Amino acid sequence: MFKKCVESVYANLPVNNLFVIDGNSKDGTIKFLSKYPNVKIYVLDENRTIARQKGIELVNTSGLCLWIVIVSFLKDGLRRLKKFME
Repeated sequence: MFKKCVESVYANLPVNNLFVIDGNSKDGTIKFLSKYPNVKIYVLDENRTIARQKGIELVNTSGLCLWIVIVSFLKDGLRRLKKFME
């Protein structure tokens, strides 16, 4: 699901920065993300709540979209999200 979500985002939105808070996964996440531009990966041994908070603290932007549940978006859904955030 995560890979599908990232592919969908990069296919449908301009990505200035993609922050990924990784809980020290062993599933190839970091290798997969290395092929995408503008990805900032932070590996933590913390629980999800702390990881989520760390991600929010790292972002310095006027808009933030936080995906707590990994969702693969349809093209139209991403367009609407982008319009809403503008």
